[in-house]
Amino acid sequence: MLDFAYLVHFKAERGKHGKGANKNGKNGKDLIINVPVGTVIKDDKGSFVTDLNQDGIEVIIANGGRSGKGNTSFVRSTLQAPSFAEKGEVVRGRWIELELRLIADVGIVGFPNVGKSTLLSKLTSAKPKIANYPFTTLYPKVGMKEEEDFSYIIAEIPGLIKGAHKGAGLGIKFLKHVLRTKILIHVLEVSASSQRDPINDFIMLNNEMKSFNRELLKKPQIIVLNKIDLLQDDEEIKRVKKFFSEKYKKKVHLISAIFSEGLEKLCIDIKDILRKTKKKEIKKTKIKKEYIFKEQKLIKIKKEGKAFRVIGDEVERAVIMTDFNNPQAVSYMQRKLDKLGLNEKLLKYGAKEGDTVLICDKNFEFIPEKGM
Repeated sequence: MLDFAYLVHFKAERGKHGKGANKNGKNGKDLIINVPVGTVIKDDKGSFVTDLNQDGIEVIIANGGRSGKGNTSFVRSTLQAPSFAEKGEVVRGRWIELELRLIADVGIVGFPNVGKSTLLSKLTSAKPKIANYPFTTLYPKVGMKEEEDFSYIIAEIPGLIKGAHKGAGLGIKFLKHVLRTKILIHVLEVSASSQRDPINDFIMLNNEMKSFNRELLKKPQIIVLNKIDLLQDDEEIKRVKKFFSEKYKKKVHLISAIFSEGLEKLCIDIKDILRKTKKKEIKKTKIKKEYIFKEQKLIKIKKEGKAFRVIGDEVERAVIMTDFNNPQAVSYMQRKLDKLGLNEKLLKYGAKEGDTVLICDKNFEFIPEKGM
């Protein structure tokens, strides 16, 4: 998504003006913006709108320029020879937020330095940077696990610590990627040198995921105790296994990622759970072109100082496409606004004769009998 870091505004072609001699204007061309699969679209307030999670999905986020009608389009019994045509509609824009989320079948989660990167490198051909520093991994790393009859994508989700759901340790930046995964591998460290309690780590990190999005805890979790080669006391393993067996009815995988110990059984478990999960999946989103931001047909009125600001797609379009140098065109616009109920709404909102009405960049004087 590097292109979007330097180019913020995208502008489609406007509709062409209508003309005399029975000539309508030409519609503005569509502007198509290509984004990676996995892009989430949010509105200008950061609220989720749609998820482009498959190749080929098209959504329309803003209406393009509508062409202006030619003069013959306005012939009526009371107006036999119209001397005006509509102007082409200026494209109206909106702000959206694009967020890219990785698409992976399996997500590896855990606190820093528990061996997530090492595990990813042993399960796949990925080569993440591995070192004993917090936040060594600044971006999620992805690898493909390929077997004869089955393959799946694994992503290491770094930077999760206490307070991650509030942004600590770049937590929010990474937690959003966990939403994509089908199952989670929860890596806990049981080495004597870590001085960490794997049970407390599990509870703490699950609380962070729950605080970020409750749906995360509905995903199947595989519990992995790593660095057993550095453990001197089997009692710690017994304690942890008992906890997960009694409280969560879960078995625990004992591994040493650096020596590839225990990984074969882990892969069998991953594959079995993935196969069961995929059978339960809801049908994929239908690939189609659809509007995700509907037109605002309702007319909204709000005060701006002593003036009344009118907001509404149909009202604004009527003003934008009017040639104000032509009296017939202005009269046609006034009749159109009256049919939309603007005059009545302004009166209900408290507008009085002589008040200023603002529509787009135009100022009008309100005259109740005539509208504006």
